Amino acid sequence: MTKKNILILSGCALGWMFAVILIPLARNFRYEELRAACRTGHVGTVRLLLILGADPNGKKDYKPSWTAEFSYPIEGAAQNNYPEIIHLLVKAGANVNVDVPGEGYEESPLCITAREGATEAAQALLTHGAWTTTRYGTSALAVARRRGHEEIARLIEASSQIQPNQ
Repeated sequence: MTKKNILILSGCALGWMFAVILIPLARNFRYEELRAACRTGHVGTVRLLLILGADPNGKKDYKPSWTAEFSYPIEGAAQNNYPEIIHLLVKAGANVNVDVPGEGYEESPLCITAREGATEAAQALLTHGAWTTTRYGTSALAVARRRGHEEIARLIEASSQIQPNQ
């Protein structure tokens, strides 16, 4: 066996040991890390956390509270206009139509993009089948128009997604 082969084998062994130690630790994350990475646009961190088993819906750590800035990972990506993160989350199983506690009503990630003017994120959500009206009757189109985000309003109008209240 040559030195090169020994180095390759020892590198593989170290990689496996690293994975054996790190994967169980990642499953114990409280998912605040995933939400923070989604909110701040750290695509590489989001990708790594999802590979290591973080829940893309954040269900295990969801604690409704008026102090919580974001309840679900997809909320932060939607509000801050990170379409690549939305694609990663959806590919990992995130719900684009999750009910998000709002100001006195339930909204959705699409309503958040309509409120914030996050055009690219709205397009990503619509691409992945986001409903234009929540099951509580909140219309993302109405939110976009009320906030003056006409480009998002046009995207929503062009969408032919099935509405839950129809």
